[in-house]
Amino acid sequence: MYPNPANNIINIESENYINRVFLFDLNGTLILEFHNQSNHATINIENLLSGFYVVKMFTNDNIITKKLSVIKN
Repeated sequence: MYPNPANNIINIESENYINRVFLFDLNGTLILEFHNQSNHATINIENLLSGFYVVKMFTNDNIITKKLSVIKN
């Protein structure tokens, strides 16, 4: 997942197909849900406020959780 920290978009790449991506705030509230069927995803996050988020990615084989920092100028 890159860039991190991010501003307007994030890119996610995987060896396996990325089926779904969920973005949560630190309170556990679902902020964004993205459905995909390839090994690359580009997600628009320009409406998010600065802060920290949790990204949960579901592939065919795994569930991957990453922290995301969003910084707005």
